[in-house]
Amino acid sequence: MRAPEEPTRRAALELGLAGDQKRPTTWLALAAGRSGGSLTAPDKEPVAPAPEACAQAVGAAITLAIVAKDPRELRGWIEACVAGALTFAAGGEANFSAPPAGRAGRV
Repeated sequence: MRAPEEPTRRAALELGLAGDQKRPTTWLALAAGRSGGSLTAPDKEPVAPAPEACAQAVGAAITLAIVAKDPRELRGWIEACVAGALTFAAGGEANFSAPPAGRAGRV
């Protein structure tokens, strides 16, 4: 979400709050929802998320995604995620691909 808007952020927050907290996608929605704005309903007194709330939710999503993989494949997946994150941070698209076969490596 390169140009977050309040309705989109609030929708992500609500999806995250209603989601299964054992799924990484739920935590990604919570991260987007906690990226700014208010955590309370629009008709309530605004309450900003803690400064670290977005990063913590991203961390939870990454952790859940990692532990869902075969441990022998972790290194390749971590490398793929880091490469995609660096591309996104540099202004590129957030495209993640499965690691190449045979690059699973050992952690």
